[in-house]
Amino acid sequence: MSELHVTASASAEAILALLIQQRQISGQVATPDDDLSIGPLDDLPGRAPFWAGYYDRAGEPWSVSAAHACWQRFLQSLHDHHSSRLLVWGADNTCDAVFLRLVCHQLSRAGHDIPLFAIDVPGHRAVASCPPPQLAAYIDEARTISTEMRDSLADEFDRLAAHRALLRRYRPRCQPAFEFPGPDIFDALLLKRSAPEWRPALRIIGDVQGAWPEPVNSEFLYSRLRWLVAQGQLQGRGIDNAMRACYIALPAASG
Repeated sequence: MSELHVTASASAEAILALLIQQRQISGQVATPDDDLSIGPLDDLPGRAPFWAGYYDRAGEPWSVSAAHACWQRFLQSLHDHHSSRLLVWGADNTCDAVFLRLVCHQLSRAGHDIPLFAIDVPGHRAVASCPPPQLAAYIDEARTISTEMRDSLADEFDRLAAHRALLRRYRPRCQPAFEFPGPDIFDALLLKRSAPEWRPALRIIGDVQGAWPEPVNSEFLYSRLRWLVAQGQLQGRGIDNAMRACYIALPAASG
């Protein structure tokens, strides 16, 4: 039997697959490739249509059927595995915190007793931002998730799914650890990164992503730029076109 590595993102999956190919770690890897800090959690494969609206408005390629199939493959890998242990990789961000609870929920509710471990990648916004050699070394620091802890985290996932919030943030040093901000949480920073002269929407989004303490979905930020334009707080050129062809300016801009 081999180990099963699971991670929330395709970028982290690709690095783990490379480490497996290089025999720095062993086993197989699976991912739903989804940002669990945003959107509903009560129907996991059903998240694909939720994201379709954001990608369509941003003019970015998106396949509902492919995203749905990705979730189905991931869930099947959890329930049909024959692994010696399951390792959940996560960094310092909300998505990975939710992902750990999701995996615990799936295993707990199905009654799986596979040995479960969490691999924390501290000091990094995302698993994929950690250099591969350093990432491989973290496997020796995997922490055991006991059955009691697994079931407790599964209950936390139930509470997150029941909340039906659009956004969630993980604050491990706070109680409760999860908070549910409104969609306007990024608006002040989007306005701050805009200017009187026209700037590419992607540049503004990139600036906000760089300033935010954890990863933020580009298409969601673009939806907020569109909202700010609709409210008259920003101007937009090509706002109804693809995100890559859109320019944004403060209302004082001209020409």
